[in-house]
This record gives sequence, structure tokens and C-alpha cells, in this order.
Amino acid sequence: IDISGSMCVTSELGSKINLKGLQKREERNRSIRQQQEDDIGDQYLPGQRRGVTFVSRLQCVQSAVDHQICKYQRENPDHHVGLISFSNEVTLIGDGTQQQTVVSGDRLDSWDELQELGGNFQISQPVSSSKDVLLDKLWDLEENGATALGPALQLSIAVAGSKPGSQVILCTDGLANIGLGSLEGKETEYTPYYTELAEQAKLRGVTVSVISLIGAECCLENLSIVTDQTGGIVTRVDPLQLENELATISDQPILGYTTMAMVILHRGLRFQNEMDDENENRNWIVKDLGNVRADTELSFQYGFRSKEEFDLSDVTKIPFQVQLMYTKPNGAQCLRVAGAMISVTDDRSQAEKNANLEVIGTHAAQKAAHFAKGGDYERAQMETRSAQRFMMRNGVKKEKISQWSQQVGEVDSVVRKERKKESELSDIAPPPSRAPGASSARPNKKKSYRADSSVAAFSKQKRMKWN
Repeated sequence: IDISGSMCVTSELGSKINLKGLQKREERNRSIRQQQEDDIGDQYLPGQRRGVTFVSRLQCVQSAVDHQICKYQRENPDHHVGLISFSNEVTLIGDGTQQQTVVSGDRLDSWDELQELGGNFQISQPVSSSKDVLLDKLWDLEENGATALGPALQLSIAVAGSKPGSQVILCTDGLANIGLGSLEGKETEYTPYYTELAEQAKLRGVTVSVISLIGAECCLENLSIVTDQTGGIVTRVDPLQLENELATISDQPILGYTTMAMVILHRGLRFQNEMDDENENRNWIVKDLGNVRADTELSFQYGFRSKEEFDLSDVTKIPFQVQLMYTKPNGAQCLRVAGAMISVTDDRSQAEKNANLEVIGTHAAQKAAHFAKGGDYERAQMETRSAQRFMMRNGVKKEKISQWSQQVGEVDSVVRKERKKESELSDIAPPPSRAPGASSARPNKKKSYRADSSVAAFSKQKRMKWN
């Protein structure tokens, strides 16, 4: 939980509400006033409404986490729940029953020390016995200081990694600006630190989700590296709606981690939009799936090779195979092989009518988001337009196509804005100079800084499932 100074920013609720935890804060404020020589009472700005409640971002987080802890205590009493707070230092609160560990100063800049501290910190009590003391610790949190987000995330992954299948949920409203992973002044740069955190989380079977509070930018471009690779989510939410958002984060257990999938095609087929070099003559790809749950899906796109490369004239069925290599939460390493045979036809209309439109719609949406996040906005638009034409060709109802278009509409809107921005920048920037006799080359695409709302839209669509 982010408890930096900006978490004291307030939002107005519609009426006077006795918010849970507000009484403890009022008692602290009353104690401070009693230390003053004159009690000046409540203060109001000119024109400010009376009889309403102002709630801070931190109070919204506390209320949502309180609700979630109580839910765990009712529905999953054997789960272990721990708290870590961060500002200009990181405090390992754990389940509230053990001695807190405060990490500050130079230790925030030491990878090895953070790994050791997190690995040695244990959350030993189930939520059934730790709930009350944990809630007391939660409501004792107060806002102050900077944002040591990077060290807090590294410590959280190290603590959770002692038990594969665990989950880290990071709530923040600002930019990491102290310790490892600081992004202050580096918003447009690629930060390898977060890629390494993603690798550490995957190796330990830890899912990471990031909830960013609307009202400030926290550079989700970098933080989403961790969520995307660990099977978590990244989202932006109004602080007043945080409780609902926390409830949507999947509680499904991780079935396997360090999961790799090898997809093998018949020699007469080739992958499309799945490899860096589409002309590479191989009929297999390997996908890094990381943490896998019961609802995890993998889709891929393929097409036929030319007749000169492989003649399929006498082939009536084509085999497919997927090999899954993964580690169970108990440490067992497994290999699972699945195969299927699909009938062949040279009638395009018949093939399209028998296609699974839900798979095609989901794949197109997720692939478009993948291209958009990588900065290839033209391919992102081509992917969605192609899927729309396919649906219209095969008699999908207009209402269904409209529903799908609405689901991909947010990313499509972002893509149009980004393409317009690129066009304006190319009009302003002069063409690169070349030495005499040098050949022209296509410049490497470099992503410009993108707002958190854009990155959150890409992440949401990459998880989209159309049905």
C-alpha cells in the first residue's frame, strides 16, 4: 500500500458518513488540537460545503483492503494475508503478529539486501487468527514522504515467493521516485529493473497486479511489464470505486508456474504474426505463459504453405499438438501433451462457417492490444478491421459485432490518437541525414511516452475474452 504524501488528497462524498476508520483518525486530530493553546475547531474554505465527508485516497484503500481481508476471513480462512506499506521507507507489517521490519536509506538501493530481507520475512498466521490485529495495523497507516515503489514491489515478491501460487496486489497513486526502480525523470525510458522483477515473480510462481488511483500518473508503461508477464492485471480506478475493483481480481488458484507451451504444426502449415521472422522455415513455436490458472487461454494464428512448399491435395485431416511444461505449486515438474485432428476442406465459405468465432474475436482483440502496446499501431488497426470483416462475411448478428466493437473501442481510440501524435511528430522532426552512398533503412520504432490510461486500456484488452 502506497502511503506517500499524495495519498492524503481527498474526494467528497455526498453526505456525512461515519466511514470505518474515521473515528481513529478523528481521535488523533483531537489529540493534536488539545496540544494547541487555543482550540480553533473545524476550518472551512470560503464557499465550502458543510455536512459532507471528505475521504482521502489512503482511506479509500484502507476501506477496500479492510473489506477484502474480511472476505478472505469468511471464505478462505486458511489463506495467509500480509501488508507492506511504502513511502520514503518500506515497512514489512506482515500478518500483524510479528515484529515489523523497516527498510530505509541505502538499503533501498541494494538488490541483494532487499532480496535477503524479503526472503527471510515470514507470514506465518492464517487470516482466521490474524484478521483483527491486521485491521488495526491497516487503519494505523498515515500518509507521509516519497514513493519507494520499486523496493516495496521487490520485497513483496520476495516475501510472497516463499509460497508459490501467491499473489501481490500493489495500490499506488504516484510515480516511483526513491530507491531501486525510481522513474523520476525517466518516464519515457525503458527500465530493466521491472523486467528483472517480472522474471523473479515468474520463477517463484507469484502473480502481480497493479491498481493505480486516478488523479496522478505512475508510469504504468514500466509497471505493466511485471503484470503482463506474471498473469496479473493493471488498471486505473477512481479511489471511491476501489472496493469493487479489488473484488474483480481473480482468486482462482495458480495451477502451474514457469509454464512453457510448445505448439507444433503440420509441415503444410505456417505460423502467421507469431514469429519475428515469418519466413523462418520451422513448424513450431514456444510461448512463455508464466503463471497459469483454470481460465488461462492461448491462441495462435496459422495459414497454409504454398503448394510448391508442401502439397496438401491428398490430405484429409491435419494434426496439431501442444506440449505444456510447468511446475505445480507443490514443486512437481510436469509435461502434458495434447493433440487434435482437424478435417481439411478447400471450400473457404464452409471453413469460415465452421470457425469458432469466439476464439477468432478474442484472438484478434488480444493481438491488436499486443501490437498497440509494442507501438505498431498500424498492425493493431489491421487486426481489428480484419476480424470485423470476417464476422460480417459470416453472418454474425450486427448486435454481436457491435458488442465486440465496443469492447475493442477503447484501444482503437487510443491507437488513433497515438497514430495522429506520430504523424504530427514526423511532420515536425527533420528526416535523418545519411552519409553519401549510404542506403536508406527503416528506422526502429521507439514508443513515445504514453499516458497510464492508454497502458491500462492495452492491458485490459489483452485479457479480453469474447463470448
